[in-house]
Amino acid sequence: MKILANTLRAGALAAAIGGLATAAAAMVTPQFHDVFGFLAVSVDADVANLPAWIRVPAIAAPAACFAYAMWQLARLLQFVARGEVFSAPAAGYLRACGLWLLITTLTGTLLPFVLQALNVWLTHPAHAEFGLTMSSQEVWNIFISAIFMLVARVLSDAYRIAEDNRQII
Repeated sequence: MKILANTLRAGALAAAIGGLATAAAAMVTPQFHDVFGFLAVSVDADVANLPAWIRVPAIAAPAACFAYAMWQLARLLQFVARGEVFSAPAAGYLRACGLWLLITTLTGTLLPFVLQALNVWLTHPAHAEFGLTMSSQEVWNIFISAIFMLVARVLSDAYRIAEDNRQII
């Protein structure tokens, strides 16, 4: 269990660093297809073609949220590696990971829309037409985030019950 937890922790930290690095590359070079040759990176064409003042926050905010979610997951996996799965901090890190994954998805969906709407309103207010779409991948991300938060709640309740039982005995 310790080896698996440490391997997953390294993967979570690598995902956080990789996500930030690819986001940085996308902010500097909006028309790129991949950065590292082996890692395909996709930037929504609608966002890639926008001015930098819109493109940068639309890419940076979800990347930062994702990196923070992976940091929370890495902290959780430290507890798992030590065998402290049923602890209040472990449940808190799992809950935070789920919450930040949810924030990542919502930020990645809503922020580009809001920034594009602001751009259209500032440049062509008479021709303002807006549309917001959500892919099945984003719906699944929201679902998985909710499951993480539910499991965190179960872990928290299990820890509380175990502590109550220890005090009785």
